[in-house]
Amino acid sequence: SRELRNDRGVVLAAVRQNRITLQYASSELRNDPEIRLAAGLVPIIRQDAPTLTPDQILASAHAIRMTDTHLYIHPLLLERTPERVLHLLASRQPPLSPVPRIVFLDDRLRATEGVDAGGLRNHLMSELFRNLFSEGSKLQLFQQMPFLEEGATEEQKQLLRNLGILLGRCFRHPELLTGRILPDEYFELLKLMARREANLITIVRLLALKDENSRWLLSLTETDTNAEEDLNKLRELGIVDVDSSNLKEDLKSYLIMLYYPLIQPSGEVLVGMLTEISPEQIEQTPYQEISTKIQGLSFDREAIANRVQTEDPRLASQVAWLQAQIRNPETPQAWVENLLFAVTGLRALGPRTQIKLIASRDNLCRSHTCFGQLEVPVDMHIQTERILEALNTLIAHSSEFQIA
Repeated sequence: SRELRNDRGVVLAAVRQNRITLQYASSELRNDPEIRLAAGLVPIIRQDAPTLTPDQILASAHAIRMTDTHLYIHPLLLERTPERVLHLLASRQPPLSPVPRIVFLDDRLRATEGVDAGGLRNHLMSELFRNLFSEGSKLQLFQQMPFLEEGATEEQKQLLRNLGILLGRCFRHPELLTGRILPDEYFELLKLMARREANLITIVRLLALKDENSRWLLSLTETDTNAEEDLNKLRELGIVDVDSSNLKEDLKSYLIMLYYPLIQPSGEVLVGMLTEISPEQIEQTPYQEISTKIQGLSFDREAIANRVQTEDPRLASQVAWLQAQIRNPETPQAWVENLLFAVTGLRALGPRTQIKLIASRDNLCRSHTCFGQLEVPVDMHIQTERILEALNTLIAHSSEFQIA
């Protein structure tokens, strides 16, 4: 009825439940930002909308909104509040896609022109996980693994469970990659913890491999007689009562207490992962493969160089030059990783990642991240310093989106 078409609450509820399309709403409500978001459409923002400051962007309700199909987000939120983005993505439930299509917003909170066919999603995932573990974030690392101090809050634990949910989704969906954030050994730890018969001291034994002093303490728990030299060293450390009749058990308890700040958060991460994948899937997959499926391949100059290809015979020399540039050990690793990110949106190679060179229409380099395409000038194959300058310009502007 005409009355209900003008009722904002009714229209919003009906759109959210897919009961009606926007054509049934009044002309005024069709332009309502929240209703448009519920319908999976970009909110209409006035062309003369003011440019917002960073603080205003972070405070705005329109700086990040998610519908069933799209995530509208200003890139500043990935940098300043990655935990908020993680929580929003982790809240998605089947049958929705694991990660929606991404629409980045400018400083007026207007949608940029990039159309997400995979490249913007890659960018979001790469930046999200990089910033989740950056200095000052709520996720702390110790020995390159998530760490919780004593008295951790429920919010911190939920953040770790959300992390596990996203890691599990990346395992199930090979098109999703986090980048190389955690060591392979962390996934060996999760794999061990997923085994029902694993006990705390078995887990400690794995964690203690990197620490000589912890390995020595573990060795004392596995023998019935200890040398006087070892006992004297224990007395100096003062961590247990050397004269106790339960010395081995006391040492085990000490080691469990020592490594519990790493064990507890790993358990929370595992809880989240197991909402997406089964313990059997973890058990049957080598931990190095789990790591690669989730994070991509470890940095390998040769592997990256081999992914540089072209179908244009005019660009054969450009391919050879770029491959040599990547293979050159004097080329900084950060430059190679930033080039990969600028062209693909990824900071690590995935199973189908490629850098495909195509002809540029001028002397500039451009990337089409959804397709892994890199435009390079055709007539500059001899003047390599100019190609390098153009590539550096591209890398410097890799966070800006025109047509993705």
